[in-house]
Amino acid sequence: MLAHSKSNLLSALFCQLPNYMCYSNSIAYAKSGGRGEASSLFIVLLTALLFLYGSPLVAGIPRAMAGTLLIHVGVDLFLEGVEVRGWTRAS
Repeated sequence: MLAHSKSNLLSALFCQLPNYMCYSNSIAYAKSGGRGEASSLFIVLLTALLFLYGSPLVAGIPRAMAGTLLIHVGVDLFLEGVEVRGWTRAS
């Protein structure tokens, strides 16, 4: 996370877009049980397809669902970053 934040800071200094996809790709790789080069290539292919054809998909998602997804991701990141005693997280 520190390297990711430093790269975003460097990106901001040169007026470039932030790189948030790096972390989401790592999470997708880890949660899908990825092991090895084939899994990495699949994640790259999936990201490329979403980059090319994701706009029509996003346009069809209701705003309330997008907000719910953002809340879910935020809570998931919080629970991953902070160890909460007695909290069981469904994976």
